[in-house]
Amino acid sequence: VDEMAIELGLENIQTHHGRAEEIADDPIIGRTHRNQYDICVGRSVTSMPRFCFWIQDLLKKGKDEEGKLVYIIGGKVEENVQSRVTTDVAIDDLLKCSGASDKRTLVLSSSAVTAIAKESGEVKRGKVKQ
Repeated sequence: VDEMAIELGLENIQTHHGRAEEIADDPIIGRTHRNQYDICVGRSVTSMPRFCFWIQDLLKKGKDEEGKLVYIIGGKVEENVQSRVTTDVAIDDLLKCSGASDKRTLVLSSSAVTAIAKESGEVKRGKVKQ
């Protein structure tokens, strides 16, 4: 992504490559990334509700600057997720190339991500009280 931005001459872009769960669980790093991202891209490495839980604090929130999750997935999507998807497009259609992939791309707003995260049953990790 960094190379594409350079090749295209984009100057208003900053990328971060990392595991969402590591950023979310780190009390210092997580704070520096809180509400910083216009777009978060993910792929189906865990359930969508769990992924939404991990990234809910990373996306920008607000009326004028709401962040988006772009999620690449194959197979079935939970109903509470599908009902909140704003865009659902097959990668073949997106690339205009038949046979490129059996996956599709879902787009969700940060408010949808937050709602799904709340329903996920996940809890924030923290120090265990002794």
